[in-house]
Amino acid sequence: MDYSALFRQTFEELGFEVVVEWNVFRSHYEYDWTSGWQCRLPAVSFKSNTVLIMYMQDRVTVSNGRVLELEKIVQHYGENSKQIVAVHMHPGLDEIYSGPLKLIEFSKHNYDLMSNLQSQIKLWQHIPQQTKTMSWQCLNGRPCQHRRRAVDVLQTWANGVLSYGRDISLTQWDYGTYRGTSNEENFVRLAQVYGSCAFNIVTETLYDEYPGLYSEKTLLAFLAHQIPVMISTPRMVEKLRVLGFDMFDDIVDHAYDLAPNDCRVEMALESNRPVISSHYDTSRLLPRLQANKELALVKLPDWYQTNFKIRARAIAEL
Repeated sequence: MDYSALFRQTFEELGFEVVVEWNVFRSHYEYDWTSGWQCRLPAVSFKSNTVLIMYMQDRVTVSNGRVLELEKIVQHYGENSKQIVAVHMHPGLDEIYSGPLKLIEFSKHNYDLMSNLQSQIKLWQHIPQQTKTMSWQCLNGRPCQHRRRAVDVLQTWANGVLSYGRDISLTQWDYGTYRGTSNEENFVRLAQVYGSCAFNIVTETLYDEYPGLYSEKTLLAFLAHQIPVMISTPRMVEKLRVLGFDMFDDIVDHAYDLAPNDCRVEMALESNRPVISSHYDTSRLLPRLQANKELALVKLPDWYQTNFKIRARAIAEL
């Protein structure tokens, strides 16, 4: 189901007059790490049954436990803020935000990616079926500090595939060719890498401040029958586990999931180096790997739809 129809129809069927702002965040060029996004704040004539759905199409800015974009919305709409639903992509955002806005988690990015890959399965179904001849992969496009730290450690490791922007290029595809290429296309053309590596050291988009997000970087590891080691925000392993993903706690030491920012990268890698470097035979894990793939590809899009409807009903009953 198209996400725009899902958002509107769900609330209309609950008796609301629906107003939607589909792209709350303005251009990337206007983003500031210290003050957050510039936001589109439409003029709305609120009635008693009006709901304004504000779809936040990218990450929010969390600073010292404050969600800067949500504060901007409340400051603008004042008393009407209680009739606003902020749709976001961060598992756990409701644990740190307690203001008048109503929150619903729905990542269009992940929803569309999995839906697209369902329809294109013939192009990539061979990837998880390949024999894992390499120990690990860690693919890094956009350079940033936590990825640089991971690369600094991994450059000394053997039997893996490492890339870092234009500094460390993949033999298969140079980073300079990525512009304009979809995540689906990249997955297919990097089939040899994903298919041959047992562990995926996932350097996610966000690192410093909880809550983070999980993206194609994590989901493609599940589709490729890989064991993920997460270089991400605190508690991301926990959040994925709650969703139902097998994080292979019997194989990977996830004590790093709660470690401080200044050592989490290094702890995740060094504490798991023996198993990552051991030419681990993942064929014995096939049922578990298949379950993760099914959860990511089929059940996750369904979960997003179901979660949206459940949260909407809960909001209607307030």
